[in-house]
Amino acid sequence: EDGKGREIAQKYGLLEGKGSYMWRNAKNASMANACVAFLTNKYKASGRGTRMTVNIFVENRQIPKTIKKPRTADYLEIWNPRRSARTRAVLVFWDITREKIPEL
Repeated sequence: EDGKGREIAQKYGLLEGKGSYMWRNAKNASMANACVAFLTNKYKASGRGTRMTVNIFVENRQIPKTIKKPRTADYLEIWNPRRSARTRAVLVFWDITREKIPEL
C-alpha cells in the first residue's frame, strides 16, 4: 500500500465495488464486449468462478455450468448471436504452457 489509492482512483475514474467476487465478475462482464478465459483440466473442481463468468456472456446468467474442452484443441470459441442479442463472444483456453505457444 503506497497511500495513493484515492489519487489513482480519481485519475482513472475507478470505483470500489460493493460485494464479493461474484458481484465484481458480473459488474466487469456487464461492461465488456467479449471474454477470454483460462481453465485447467488438472484439478476436477477448478475454475468454478471462471465458468460462472463465462456463462454471464454465454447464458446471460451467472451459473457454474460445465464448459467442455474439445478433444482436438486446447481452446474453444463460444458465441451464438441467434440465441440472444445480449450474448457475447468468449474464447476459452485450457492448460496453456510455453510448449503450446509458438515463438513469435
